[in-house]
Amino acid sequence: MQSTPEALIAKNHARQLADREKVLERSLPFSWPRFLTGLASLMLVFSDIFRGGLGVQKLETYYPVLHPDEVLGFGTSWNYSVFAATKEEAYSADIKANVWTYKFDSTSITWRAFGEYLEISAFPGCLFYTAQCPEATLNGDVAFRMIDGVVNGVANINKTRKEFMSTNKGPVVLTLRTENEYIDRLHQFLLSNWFNNFNWRTNTALYYSPELLNSINARDICFPTNRGRTRSPHFCQELWTNLDRSCAPSDTTSRAAGLLYVHTMARLRGVQARFPNMTVDLTFLESQEDVQVCRGGFSFTGFRRSDVSTIIRVRDCSSSDCETVFVEDYRYETGLLVSDVTQWYRLVATLRTIGQIYFWLRGIGLILSCYFIYGTQKKVAIWIRLRKARDLFMKVPTQCVVYGSSFPVACYVLAHLLDAPFTYNVLEGHFFSQAGALDIKPQAFVSYAVVQMRCVWIYALAWHVVVTMSTSSKQLHTTKWRNGVTGVPEFLLSAFSSVTLIAQYRSTAFRSAKILRMTQVPSNMGRGWEAAKYQYNYTHRGQGGVTLGGVVIDLKFLVCLLFLVAALWAVHDMWSQLWAYRHNNGKLSDTHCGLVVFTVFEIPDIEYQQCSKPYNRINTVIAILSGLDYFVGSNTAMHEYSPRQALFVVSISRKKKYDCVHGYQAKSSTLVGSFNIT
Repeated sequence: MQSTPEALIAKNHARQLADREKVLERSLPFSWPRFLTGLASLMLVFSDIFRGGLGVQKLETYYPVLHPDEVLGFGTSWNYSVFAATKEEAYSADIKANVWTYKFDSTSITWRAFGEYLEISAFPGCLFYTAQCPEATLNGDVAFRMIDGVVNGVANINKTRKEFMSTNKGPVVLTLRTENEYIDRLHQFLLSNWFNNFNWRTNTALYYSPELLNSINARDICFPTNRGRTRSPHFCQELWTNLDRSCAPSDTTSRAAGLLYVHTMARLRGVQARFPNMTVDLTFLESQEDVQVCRGGFSFTGFRRSDVSTIIRVRDCSSSDCETVFVEDYRYETGLLVSDVTQWYRLVATLRTIGQIYFWLRGIGLILSCYFIYGTQKKVAIWIRLRKARDLFMKVPTQCVVYGSSFPVACYVLAHLLDAPFTYNVLEGHFFSQAGALDIKPQAFVSYAVVQMRCVWIYALAWHVVVTMSTSSKQLHTTKWRNGVTGVPEFLLSAFSSVTLIAQYRSTAFRSAKILRMTQVPSNMGRGWEAAKYQYNYTHRGQGGVTLGGVVIDLKFLVCLLFLVAALWAVHDMWSQLWAYRHNNGKLSDTHCGLVVFTVFEIPDIEYQQCSKPYNRINTVIAILSGLDYFVGSNTAMHEYSPRQALFVVSISRKKKYDCVHGYQAKSSTLVGSFNIT
């Protein structure tokens, strides 16, 4: 029986296709865990804008608005009692004080500043970070002496140092500028020597004597009758001190406090009624943090904290020496945030929409490719083709769709760069808590995880750059590719991004608010400068005016993870060499570990041809390449490509004619990735 050349070619081609299917089946067996993980990845990518949103359109969606250009970064303002006890109660060992509130909390900075500056011996050394505190609590007598010592120190400064402001009609005032390091989250602890985070604060102590308190009312604290001479607290100029406006609507107890100074004087009058025959004084320790400008993206985001500690002290002065019989430490605090992220909303939403639509098209293209790769012969039943398409789809690495093209990845990266400083502040806000107690709900954690894992686009784009640089046209013409294309395992980038979920984790094991420097602010400083240093400008801000956040957090984790992978790889390599040495009679084994590459080759033009005559034009193709005689790139042979390596090619071709070539040939091909089975 005589066969025509065309029939022989068709028969040979059919045999090659069958052989390739067998190679694929051996090299890439079906795995349910890999399929389910990949399917979950696809579902997450295809639903990104529905889960994480297009961008930040209104600040009030995330935070209560204090006034048009400032919102409450904590989501509310807090007011709470830290310590309140009589001397008898404090020394009975029944009352404790948390170390957190006097060492780690942001409100503790002003306490430690005055404790150190006034050299108050009642403060344990561990509170100044000279050592670890033995327990998580302080005995009541220690806290009692600390509070009493601070009040005594501030009250007595005018007797020993004339430069401090003191008049008969106003409070005793002492102002300090402090610089402290701020390590609160795990991402701030990582590489803290390379990426420093310092805060500058203005801390003011105001002491109101019993005589002064008897001559004024609540209004006189903020609005004294002789305003030109009497110093008033700076918090009187802050809107957040109206707790009815700055506390969360659900926190009815805190909102009922109303104005801070009115609430303080009401508590003081209550203490006076409780101890009618004793003297009562009042001390404010207020602290305002300079605005921390977040660097780590294109948008502007600034954050600052403000807190006020009020100390009400009762003394028995019936004898010649007064004895303190009661102290109360009551605190108010808030976090304030400003941002221009809403001005970028349209651009961010457009970029994410384009990227999302592009991913949908790639997903549809993958499904169609899996169907049409087996041809369109009518003799093959449609259910057989559907079954084969299903099996192939379940084996295709999902990163072919997710990370295969740099275009949608670049869209998502640019959008992430624009709003990351603000969105990461939102994530950080989930972990802010009163007195350091962590309380995060599952729903809040899910929304947090969705946004935090957007850093995977940063990692994907970085790897695209690495692949592009390592696959230049000059290098493609060498024989270095016989062992595969440089790459990463299939789900490594997703694993890297998931590790960043712990970025906002906080713990006292690494928490630090240690004061590094402090200086006294002269009392004769002009009131104009006093107001200016609180404004949102850079004129009087120290080096702590900038904090590293946004995508810097992503890059810090990437650097740490790369160090970890390099260390594990080195250990693995040494262990392999040692194992080979022990089992090969003292000879080292020359072994390679295959690389697993995450993306695909995208080939605009592809045909199978015989002597200038098109034999089988594939418009949408997934070609499984293995063996020694297949061509990828601009007429570049993949010599000695291992049969255990499979390369998926996803593309849409245009009609072209080529010279006679045995195998697949691509023109104007662009390497955007591959994967290698080891």
